[in-house]
Amino acid sequence: MSFLIVLRDDVREGLARTPLDYREKHAAWIRAQQQTDGGFGNRRSKSDLYYTAFALRSLSALNQLTPEMARNAARFLRSLMKLPPAQRVRQPSGCFSDAVMSASWWDCMG
Repeated sequence: MSFLIVLRDDVREGLARTPLDYREKHAAWIRAQQQTDGGFGNRRSKSDLYYTAFALRSLSALNQLTPEMARNAARFLRSLMKLPPAQRVRQPSGCFSDAVMSASWWDCMG
């Protein structure tokens, strides 16, 4: 089993012991960061692969990731793959522009 899956499950188990209103409050804030293109906004409210991976992981751990949010995020991820390879490298949020972005891409897919 993948380390991230074990970690997610451990975090989910711990969060399940917290009050529901606590989990819902944090999930609502994360959900509000999803942009119209399906990605999750960075500090400048621009969709970003790293922030999208973090949001999906967090919502999953909170047991608040809905199929609709996942579909919208998948749309954003597919849009990154449609960029020409040269643009993917130059784009700060390109899916394979550096090691962090590559890891974020694979994390979203897991």
